Amino acid sequence: WDRNGGPFDNYVGVGFSVSVPIFDRNQGGIHRAQAALAQSREQLDDVRQRAATDVAVARENFVRSLRLEQTVAGDHDKTHIDGLFQSVTDNYRRRNISLLEFVDFYNTYKEAMLQMASVKANVFITAEELNSAAGRQVIKY
Repeated sequence: WDRNGGPFDNYVGVGFSVSVPIFDRNQGGIHRAQAALAQSREQLDDVRQRAATDVAVARENFVRSLRLEQTVAGDHDKTHIDGLFQSVTDNYRRRNISLLEFVDFYNTYKEAMLQMASVKANVFITAEELNSAAGRQVIKY
């Protein structure tokens, strides 16, 4: 209702508007949905690629740590090292070697045992990393 602002005095009018997409057919929504679908496919491909890379890296780390363990185990036979330690201990008790020589040997023995334990622990850790990257138990170590 418009009293004095329109072209006619005391004009009363009604308006009606309906959006009928006869020619549009929701093309904007279709394009948005196609773009979202393409984006989802790209994200899926990216996730698959990262998962494959993670598994490959974890496998390579496990193989490398396993080779290192085999090398260390081959170089340091634990029974041989324990026998050598027992022999040095017996020689120290008989006073055939000095305290300084015994302590030096003991420190070397301790470092060798810690190194062997560290290598074995690294094999277990890399095996678990491989299992975790694969999402199932691949290695039963």
